Amino acid sequence: MPINAAETPIIAVVIFALWTAILAFAVPIWRMVLVMSGQARTTDFTPGDAHGSPAYWRLNRAHANCVENLVVFAALAVCGLAAGISDTNFGVACFIILIARLLQSSVHIVSGSGAAVGVRFAAFAIQCIGYLVIGAMTLARVL
Repeated sequence: MPINAAETPIIAVVIFALWTAILAFAVPIWRMVLVMSGQARTTDFTPGDAHGSPAYWRLNRAHANCVENLVVFAALAVCGLAAGISDTNFGVACFIILIARLLQSSVHIVSGSGAAVGVRFAAFAIQCIGYLVIGAMTLARVL
């Protein structure tokens, strides 16, 4: 079944939200494994303070980054759809944002090296440019 241009931003937002949910579930699962294996106590996970291994903390931060950006992405995509944009370019921009987010989160979780930080920054910059593009497209439609 072919996807029409108006559905593409919706699919991108849903996948972004599901990715955020997967990371949200991974954080407490990691914590439960640490607690159940005796490597940590339930009180060892203080909010806002770096705790756990570097890999665990990167997962924690990747999840928080997704939560922070999902709101912006969803608001811009939904506003564009509400404004009546069903343009293929709008959908492509939404998917570019999604792919950049998936890349940024994945690299964040896998490595904290200097090269990884560079890739994460580039992926985040692509997302920010994408936000500006879909926001400008929406404003151009309604103004």
